[in-house]
Amino acid sequence: MAATAARIARHERCHELQPPPQSSEPGPEPAAIKLMSVVAHQVAAKAAAKAAEAARQTGGPAAKLVGQLFDLLDADGSGALGEDEGHVFMTLVGCAPGEVAYYCDDLRRSADKDQDGLISKEEFLSYLMAEEELNAEGGFTAAKQLHVWFEADLLPGYAWSFPLPNGRFNIGFGVLRGGEVKTKEMKQLWLDLLERPHIVEALGADFELEDRHTAWPIPARVDEAVLARGRVLLTGDAAMATDVMTGEGIGQALLTGRLAAEAIDAAGALHPSVAAGIYEREVEYHLFADHKMSRALGKVLAKPWGARGAIRVVDASGMWGKRNFARWMFEDEPRAVALTPIRWHRRLFKRPGVNLR
Repeated sequence: MAATAARIARHERCHELQPPPQSSEPGPEPAAIKLMSVVAHQVAAKAAAKAAEAARQTGGPAAKLVGQLFDLLDADGSGALGEDEGHVFMTLVGCAPGEVAYYCDDLRRSADKDQDGLISKEEFLSYLMAEEELNAEGGFTAAKQLHVWFEADLLPGYAWSFPLPNGRFNIGFGVLRGGEVKTKEMKQLWLDLLERPHIVEALGADFELEDRHTAWPIPARVDEAVLARGRVLLTGDAAMATDVMTGEGIGQALLTGRLAAEAIDAAGALHPSVAAGIYEREVEYHLFADHKMSRALGKVLAKPWGARGAIRVVDASGMWGKRNFARWMFEDEPRAVALTPIRWHRRLFKRPGVNLR
């Protein structure tokens, strides 16, 4: 299997493929994720805008979701948010401790229309949704909100839609290479996904694809990869440093790049073999345990009962559990951190992560 890297471009084409940095014989287990995606945009029409505004006023899916958030924040059931509850809200949306008081004051100035010192549910809804772009059904559009779908026929893979600038979004799906979904079936599966009612509801019935979809393999065998050769240290996709469970590789690329630079700095430019040894040990320390954990979890999540069970546990864990599950899922903290005490630290699950801004 060729280890192929890809990066997202924000203009005419969705992805620009790069030549494979190395080749490797397939391991005994499926070891790559096959991805297919395309950039799309929503077509805004006057009729749709009017329908969205009517849905907003009468309470569509977006209003109901924001209302549920208010109910969770309203700890005392008074029907209004006080200062302490405002602090909780600002903390949950990712404000740093030193910023919470400032943004709470801004929340009161903007949302407390009757100036009684409390924020009612109506005021909360008006504050959060005043500038939101909704689809015709009154739901959040894909251009504004991240969606992840764990479809039964994709497990342990998933489909996604994440926002891009200017009312556009990237939609795609990934499956485990060598799994039940064959490469030749991906085109038809792609067309089928775009017609599923819950996905159409999230994207908006008026969305249009800008370009053809593209597919490529992503290497995910960092524990078998050649990390150094001569005076060259391999990082990112070249080191097959991708999360086998999610297909995410940007964080791993940044980490391995930093580790390579630190190894060269520590060893000096005239000692490439020393630098290679340092780099290989650091990659093993930071990534091997997480890779093994992801591979084991992938086998569980490949079963419908495993995926349903995981979602139920997260759903029952409350706001804290959901928030930190997202951090763990996309590795704001290492995947296997619970099983590797040597990597524990005082700010575990408290540091601001990429998913909280």
